[in-house]
Amino acid sequence: MNKIARLIAVLLLIVVTWFQRHIFFDTFDPKYAHDHYSMSQWAVPLSSRIMGDADLFTYSGYSLTQEFKPFSVNPETPVFAKLFFGYSAFLFGNQHLASPLFLLLLLLAMDNLAKSYFKFDTTKRIFLALFIFCSAEIQEQVKLTLLDLPQVALFAWHLVFLFKSARNNKNTFKNLAIAGMFLGFMTATKFGLYTPFIILADVWYLFKNKQLKLTPLLLISSITGYLLPYLPVLVSDGLISFLQAQKWTLNFYLSSDVIAPIGMLIITSFTGLNRGWVDTNWQTIFTWNGEWGLGIIALLITIKDWFKSKAPKNSELGAILVSLSLIFLLLLKIPFWPRYLIFFIPFFWLFVLNTIKEKRVLLLLLVFPLITTSKLVLQSYMPPTDYLAFVNSGAYEELYNYFSQHFKSEISREEFTAKSILEYEDLHPSSIETIIESETQTLKTTEQIIILTLKSPFGEKIIRKKYYGNMNMAAGESLRLRI
Repeated sequence: MNKIARLIAVLLLIVVTWFQRHIFFDTFDPKYAHDHYSMSQWAVPLSSRIMGDADLFTYSGYSLTQEFKPFSVNPETPVFAKLFFGYSAFLFGNQHLASPLFLLLLLLAMDNLAKSYFKFDTTKRIFLALFIFCSAEIQEQVKLTLLDLPQVALFAWHLVFLFKSARNNKNTFKNLAIAGMFLGFMTATKFGLYTPFIILADVWYLFKNKQLKLTPLLLISSITGYLLPYLPVLVSDGLISFLQAQKWTLNFYLSSDVIAPIGMLIITSFTGLNRGWVDTNWQTIFTWNGEWGLGIIALLITIKDWFKSKAPKNSELGAILVSLSLIFLLLLKIPFWPRYLIFFIPFFWLFVLNTIKEKRVLLLLLVFPLITTSKLVLQSYMPPTDYLAFVNSGAYEELYNYFSQHFKSEISREEFTAKSILEYEDLHPSSIETIIESETQTLKTTEQIIILTLKSPFGEKIIRKKYYGNMNMAAGESLRLRI
């Protein structure tokens, strides 16, 4: 069984990595990032040039490496993970290298928890790593620079050292202090909405292990971990100025008047359908494959078994259940994005594998990473939604991101943007063709159908658009179209 598990894990690892390989060859363009931010909705209200969260976090992190002003760009988001994205872009010219690092940290932490406190054998540990690695939602974040993956990785390491503090009497203070630091880093990664619930679970865990008196050490080290990434601004501006900025950030979130659909977490997990609070239309989530619903069922079964067990209760499992249950209830009420489930996915699989006792059943669960792998293959042959949006709107600067490395070596972003006109020579090996040929001296049409072929890292895409209006084209003249 171990040999089969290892073989399957290696094969799926190779396939997934192959179809995600483009992130290792991406390059960060500071000039473009600054221009994009300056003209986006973050700097110009109602701007039609949209900058997504991933690009915003990267630019904010890069700005921090140039001049540490955490409250000038994207002040509502803490800085810890953004610094990793920023230094990845600054030192290596590729902002995406930080996300695989956080994924590796997550896998190592979950393996430690599974081995030390859930007594997983080698086969189950391999499957746990495989299911987490091949989660479609997690792989979606590996190619982006978002905060959910760093958040759950830091939380997992917080648990590792929290549990060590109770099991290792020689290093109790050291391990608990490190646990607090990781909780502080987690809170300094994404707005600390989850932190009070985690602290509540930590205090319960310390109480169960007769270490309640060490709660102040946990709190002090957590605050230290939160403040440490802000050390330069604390030294230069002082604590009072920092606290005033924190008050603004807190008010930014608490003053939101967004009314979110209640229970969307459950609906999305079991159906793969989601409805936001801005766009109220139902949308199909591409990364859904059924694992979220399975994970919720496993969570409920684990809670039931934990309460019904007459044997000495696993306090480590209890601490995880308290944290996740409280956060789960919170997400039923607040605005929900599918990527928030990343915080649960590693533990969902921990619960699923802990519930299953028959190893042969594990082979049936391979359907989930196989679905993810199939979706990655399928995604490589279909244009992303935003890609099509850039084509339709003529957003040349953003459209350039989707071209192949070969195309980018032929023409720079500045040249491509400055022309704003696509010709056959400019797009080689892509092309523009028309269904109408000029045979007379002057051709006047009221409608032309243009077939535009663009080559991107995702393969060749063919988009058919209709262009309306009068167009004069002399015989033999090269066709020039503004898109």
